[in-house]
Amino acid sequence: MTAIRMATGLLGLALLSGCATAAVDEAAMQQAEAALQSVQTDAQINAAAPVAVRQAAESYATAQAAAKQGESARAEHFAYMTVKNSELARAQTRERMAVARRQELANQSAELRLQAAQTRAEDLAQQLQAREAERTRTGTVIATYDLPFATGSASLQPGATTRLQALVNYLQQKPTERVEVRGHTDSVGPGEFNQRLSQARADAIRSYLVSQGIDAARITAVGMGESFPIATNETATGRAQNRRVEIELSSLPE
Repeated sequence: MTAIRMATGLLGLALLSGCATAAVDEAAMQQAEAALQSVQTDAQINAAAPVAVRQAAESYATAQAAAKQGESARAEHFAYMTVKNSELARAQTRERMAVARRQELANQSAELRLQAAQTRAEDLAQQLQAREAERTRTGTVIATYDLPFATGSASLQPGATTRLQALVNYLQQKPTERVEVRGHTDSVGPGEFNQRLSQARADAIRSYLVSQGIDAARITAVGMGESFPIATNETATGRAQNRRVEIELSSLPE
């Protein structure tokens, strides 16, 4: 009976020893090594997903250590994690590249829209017979006019009405367009007088547009005085540039 117990005990020890030193799945380890190498040698992946690459390397190092200790289950688990972390690095790289590409296309599209908008503004300046037109960030167009007014006067001269006729025609064709008329002066004379003068000139243009059949509800008039010069007031040329009227058109069709 004693001999039988001893034999049974020795058999149990042999079985336990065999379990502890069970062979690690070499195919799993080779797959993990290949997956890790594929991401470590890819500069794009290393740049886009450094954390996932590092985690893959750490998983593989743990798998190797477990394999040396004969811990097959642990080694195979971390070999599996190496493959998954490598796949994660690739997925993150693809996603970040896709995001970057979408942003690049969005930037290109925005630039193209901006160029097209400015082209439309330039075309509109010619159509309105304005000195220039600029497309703003809010989508409106500001057309600038140099209109002849007598010194200190808000009465429209014949040349002004002729130049404004193109604007009248445009507004008649675009009934949903809204208009803000802004009057500006140079710095000659008292500031309070220039403020009143700029408002009177803006009102004169509004009245003219209304007299030509443009709905008054579509038009606002604002006097800006001398506060927003676009050139120096030290020269006659600069003062002439500052004596201007700006027409802001909103809700332009895209």
